[in-house]
Amino acid sequence: MVAYALTYFNVAGRAEIIRLLFIVSGTLFTDNRIEPAQWPALKANTTWGSLPYLEVDGKILGQSNAIVYYVSNQLGLGGEGEWNRAIVQSIVFATNDIKDGLSQFVRGDPSLKEKNLSKLKDATIPTILGRAEKVIQVYGSDDYSVGSKLTVADLALYDTIRQVEANKQTGITNIAANYPRIAKVLAKVAAHPKIVEYLAKEAPSTA
Repeated sequence: MVAYALTYFNVAGRAEIIRLLFIVSGTLFTDNRIEPAQWPALKANTTWGSLPYLEVDGKILGQSNAIVYYVSNQLGLGGEGEWNRAIVQSIVFATNDIKDGLSQFVRGDPSLKEKNLSKLKDATIPTILGRAEKVIQVYGSDDYSVGSKLTVADLALYDTIRQVEANKQTGITNIAANYPRIAKVLAKVAAHPKIVEYLAKEAPSTA
């Protein structure tokens, strides 16, 4: 059996989608949640000097996008067929733009906080979700964004929107109200028994 160990801070951030891949697939993994004070001692031994990183049978893989791609395909959540897998990844990459905007708002220049929030709320989120809605119309089904079963694209939409709405500083709520196809995807993911159990017991802060 493959031994997986994921290392990241004790927050959702860039690692939560990876955790969700392991959770929904029922795959055992070690969830190493470190404190910021521990990071300098670990940094020198990482491939890219960044978190998260994933150990797979002793080998280390860095960069969150690479980890998501690898894990989703290893666990059967990457999509069926080369074309659908590419569409799945396009949704995953697009949601990263929203996470980048959220990070810029939270951790960026305090003097630009209002400007960054406005950009996130009025430009980035509606642009990305509007386009994702159209992609789902072409490639998805009633409950899933690509194909007829759960993929990492569904988890990416769910995780991204959950992190934005959970951050009380943004004041952004009910994001999917204007995107009915995305709303169905979110509802399906949120009702997954393993995700319900995880959020009740183990999920880290989304701050």
